[in-house]
Amino acid sequence: MKIVLIRNARILKAYHEPREVIVRPKANQVEIVDSKDHTLEKYELIKRELDWEVNKETDTSEIVLTLTIGKTIS
Repeated sequence: MKIVLIRNARILKAYHEPREVIVRPKANQVEIVDSKDHTLEKYELIKRELDWEVNKETDTSEIVLTLTIGKTIS
């Protein structure tokens, strides 16, 4: 699984460990956490998309969650 953060139409960062990214849809927030569940960053959630990405060259596929984010929340 890959989680991609997009801000201002650019990829900010991609995560391959789902535990690092927490999506809070009711609060419209995305939190980035460390291995001890401490919040490192918090962003406004604008849009989320879930896709299935297939790589024919390597015969692999994975789920891709794309999160469009806005301002940083303190």
